[in-house]
Amino acid sequence: GKGLQSKYSNFILLPPPVQNQKVILDVVFDCKGRIDGHWRDTRYCDVFHACLAGEQKRSYGCKQDGFYASRWCNVFYRCFTGIATSFLCPKMPSGSRLWWVQHGSPQSIAQETAACTWPCETSRRCSSPGGIVVDSSSTVTESQQEAETVFTQSLCTSASDGSI
Repeated sequence: GKGLQSKYSNFILLPPPVQNQKVILDVVFDCKGRIDGHWRDTRYCDVFHACLAGEQKRSYGCKQDGFYASRWCNVFYRCFTGIATSFLCPKMPSGSRLWWVQHGSPQSIAQETAACTWPCETSRRCSSPGGIVVDSSSTVTESQQEAETVFTQSLCTSASDGSI
């Protein structure tokens, strides 16, 4: 008994994907220094990785229900029952889009606090890899430079210098 138990104490059974979960092959994840188990991807809410003995063994789509940031500051994901749905934040009067309240963070947030808000209300510049999605009448692009412009031009009533 005890010898067999200690021999397999670090063994983790990696189950096949459940319904609506796909095995993902092209998302690299660094498992070095991580304990054995499943880890959520730092970039995509709908991906999690199985790490065993410091190595990435398998990656799946959507594990935990919740709301997550995306590659862009003005897009967020809702993961529910293994399926990820992306949402583009609504437009401001300027034509630019509001930003996801938790942009740039890998953490899930509760539905009660899940929202799009004025960029300056997030109190931080866009650090998401794709910047923001810029959608004009004929094209859709991503831009870090436009994210900086939108952040500096957004109007907030809580300016630190007291002005409105």
